[in-house]
Amino acid sequence: MKKYFAGFLGVAILALFIYVGYFLYRKNQADPVVYSTVQPFYADIARKTVANGSLKPRKEIKLKPQISGIIDEIFIEAGNLVEKGQTIARIKVIPDDLNLSNAESNLKKARIAHDEAGREKNRREELFKAGVISEVEFNQYLFEFERREEDLNAAQTMLQLIKDGVAKGQKQTTTLVKATIAGTVLDVPVKEGEQVIQSNNFNDGTTIALVADMTDLIFEGLVDESEVGKIKTGMELKITIGAIEGKFFSALLEYISPKGIEDQGTVQFQIRAAVTETNDAIIRAGYSANADIILESKTNVLAINERELLFDNGKSFVEIETSDQQFERREVKTGISDGINVEILEGLSENERVKFLGTEAEKPVKGDKGGTVATVASGERLKKSEVADGMDTIVGQNESPEKVFSESKIEQADTRERAAIDEKQPIIHQVKNDETLYRIAMQYRVAVENIKKWNNLENNQIIPGSELIVGFE
Repeated sequence: MKKYFAGFLGVAILALFIYVGYFLYRKNQADPVVYSTVQPFYADIARKTVANGSLKPRKEIKLKPQISGIIDEIFIEAGNLVEKGQTIARIKVIPDDLNLSNAESNLKKARIAHDEAGREKNRREELFKAGVISEVEFNQYLFEFERREEDLNAAQTMLQLIKDGVAKGQKQTTTLVKATIAGTVLDVPVKEGEQVIQSNNFNDGTTIALVADMTDLIFEGLVDESEVGKIKTGMELKITIGAIEGKFFSALLEYISPKGIEDQGTVQFQIRAAVTETNDAIIRAGYSANADIILESKTNVLAINERELLFDNGKSFVEIETSDQQFERREVKTGISDGINVEILEGLSENERVKFLGTEAEKPVKGDKGGTVATVASGERLKKSEVADGMDTIVGQNESPEKVFSESKIEQADTRERAAIDEKQPIIHQVKNDETLYRIAMQYRVAVENIKKWNNLENNQIIPGSELIVGFE
């Protein structure tokens, strides 16, 4: 009996060891992965550069008074349409005490001289009639009288100008400020009762109003020195305005500055383009805008998303699915790229499937039917054990983090990421000509969004020669 019990115990222990070993073996085995694939597609691709700037009216006039004084009345306000010659404001003249005193004194002197010249002319006229003096001598006194009369009139006019700002008999008064062009009033920087001064050699004068022709708009912006050699006058621009969503405006490039401007360590060149189409939108002067300058474009070409490309020694590769979950690395020849899609010239046909090579994934969330909907980013390795029967899999959609993680989980992830980054040194990449953010991200196997976050980038625009943080080590 004891021998039988010992044998049974040995068999049980041996079976336990076998079971534990098998369990540990299965646990340590890596689950097979499932790769997502995509087919090439036909698309229109345009290679372009972006200029940042603003929209301005071509003609913007500052209206200034012809005399100094106090604004008595303003007849317009910002936003009004005015015609050429329309009265903008009226100026009330406040004479300067010194100038007024001098004008009155000059008038008295002119009147005295005039009266004296008149008496002398009358006396000489009697002598001339009596034949005592010649006509030539009389004419000298007559001329002197006429000169003194002119001086008297000038002194009277000057006094009236100083007092009222307008001379007697003058058709156009200088106290009225009139529009010199037809257009829209952009700004009225003064108010009634404020003092204004006229323009002179020592002062620009006070601006009463800014008037511009808003039917003739231009785009003024800056282009990086690495791109300025690729553009020329006459090129078409597509302008987007941040304040007006969903609309594009056409413009034609009409000027490229021959001299660069240094800005934050880079050289920029100013450009100007005439806006040719506004699509009936209400555009205000000074709107910030971005202009896409089309350098090269192709229509209906075979393309793939640029993130599916691999780069090695200056060559481009894709991973082609040869059979179920079996892939082959193949060199491809690429054409133009818009930073998102790239043209395929050789090495890939439209019926072949390419492995996704994205790097970010989202956590599974509950679906409408009670099942689990897993959103899988391009190229994510999805374990078979994580895909249950009946599970719907959405590949390549970018749901917002709020739909995937709770706020507490996001905060925990951000805290861990910041702590990890603080302990590491950044990896720096210097941007080369014709590089895009996607290519750099693929080169270093990081997400585009991470590069944008690490470098505080608002969009995918990068400048050749600049340095980017592409990771940490």
